[in-house]
Amino acid sequence: MLAVGIAMLSLAGTSVAAVHVSVHVQRELSTRQNVHIVFHARRLPEGGYYYAVIVLKPYKTYTRTSPPPCGTSSDMQHTDYSYSSPGGKVTLALTPAKSLAGHWCPGGNYLGAVYAVPHAPPYDSTYPCRSEPYKQPCVGVGPGCVLGVVARPSEWSYPQGLSTPLASGTTIVGRFTVSFPPTARPRATPGTKTAQQLLLSVASPLAHLPITTPASGPLSKKPTIKAHKGPAPKRLVIREIVKGTGPKAKNADVLTVNYVGALYSNGKVFDSSWRRDETFTFPLGRREVIEGWERGLAGMRVGGRRELIIPSVLAYGSEGSPPAIPPNSTLIFVVDLLAT
Repeated sequence: MLAVGIAMLSLAGTSVAAVHVSVHVQRELSTRQNVHIVFHARRLPEGGYYYAVIVLKPYKTYTRTSPPPCGTSSDMQHTDYSYSSPGGKVTLALTPAKSLAGHWCPGGNYLGAVYAVPHAPPYDSTYPCRSEPYKQPCVGVGPGCVLGVVARPSEWSYPQGLSTPLASGTTIVGRFTVSFPPTARPRATPGTKTAQQLLLSVASPLAHLPITTPASGPLSKKPTIKAHKGPAPKRLVIREIVKGTGPKAKNADVLTVNYVGALYSNGKVFDSSWRRDETFTFPLGRREVIEGWERGLAGMRVGGRRELIIPSVLAYGSEGSPPAIPPNSTLIFVVDLLAT
């Protein structure tokens, strides 16, 4: 896969000849793996570096208020960067932004750009880093990762395209696209069920399965979540709202659920499968969802509805998932288990 970008690079008040960057994207793409790109570029002024970002184009029926559960961009808080080698080669890896599913969107098309920054990366011995006006603190010290936010992540989507970079003097020197396959089917191994039987679309929580919201009964109506009073619990809290009578969920089962997620602090809903009118499917025990779900849904019976109060250490931690989920947020989920 090849994409070409042309830009005029102006560094420290000095005009540099037009830069032609041909971006090569790896051929075999998987929603569960990083995206690797390679290009050749001239060396930047002392300390200058390159990084890349990709953002999701409009995706199915999802809107700004109804996000897909997969990563809508590369991780703008932990962005790989690199310098030009003596031969001019630059290699970068893109990781998906945090999401409920924990991977890229199956069938998603992403816009990408390579950025050139004419000064040293924003890391030093202080915490948080002070070398750039980033809104989020650094997470560590050391080369190889831009320790801060290279651009402001959007909440759900990027209708305006790529976000504006925060580092001063940054210039786009190349553009490219990344298109993921609709599903990712793992290979079957001898003595096991086929991939279709075992995982049904392990990497595609958005796959259209013939399991929908019940037309009647207690799971046919969307639950409401109210803000809880008092301090947030420090451990996972599980409350049975409706007791199911079907099979118990266990590791390696593929679960189909409806859910509503809200902040414990104020009850504000940040995500809901009901708003998309589409159930969510994932394999239990394979760490494709947050740890609070892995623990909180194990042993739940089909036909049941559970409330999970999940401390931040079992959710999105000290980084959160901005802007919808602030750092160190305790979350409330009400989850209906429809099938295993």
